[in-house]
Amino acid sequence: MAMPPHPMINASKNDIQTMLKEKHNINKNISEDLTEDECRQLVSMLSQGNLGLEKLLASYAEKNGTLGKNNAFYGRQRSSAEKKAIQLQQECDELQITIAQLGDRKANLSSEHQELVQQIETLEGQNFQLSAKVKNLNSSNHELTEVNHELKKDNKRLKNLVDAIRLNLSKNFKSILGSDDSEIRKALAKLYKSLLG
Repeated sequence: MAMPPHPMINASKNDIQTMLKEKHNINKNISEDLTEDECRQLVSMLSQGNLGLEKLLASYAEKNGTLGKNNAFYGRQRSSAEKKAIQLQQECDELQITIAQLGDRKANLSSEHQELVQQIETLEGQNFQLSAKVKNLNSSNHELTEVNHELKKDNKRLKNLVDAIRLNLSKNFKSILGSDDSEIRKALAKLYKSLLG
């Protein structure tokens, strides 16, 4: 009776690698560098029960698994670090923009400060001029107050003089009204001379 063909005879390299993974726990990344014939020979040697080779491959597979886990762990760490770096770069860019805006604002504030200093200097000059004008006005006001005081005195003297003249006129007219015609003429002439000074 003829033996059935060995399952590896028509198997592709990928099929043989799958068999190595399933039966002997050898990942495809370990057998990737082997040729198809080398993969077949490895399956054949492992099928013969070579204990030393099985231990070696098991140890190699275990180390490879550990390295794979480490690579995955460090890959995740690297991915996380890259994301964090991108985030930090974005934050840094935003901070650079903010710093630039603050620099512009500082320049604007400095310019505004200079304008305010100039305005203050102008106002101080105007204030000095106004103070001088107020001092002159106060001096003029004092002089006008003195003149007004003198005018009030003069007005009082004039009023007294007018009152005296009215009183004198009143007396003279009273006496004229009591006199005869010739005396009236003389009294009016006398009154006229007194009015002329």
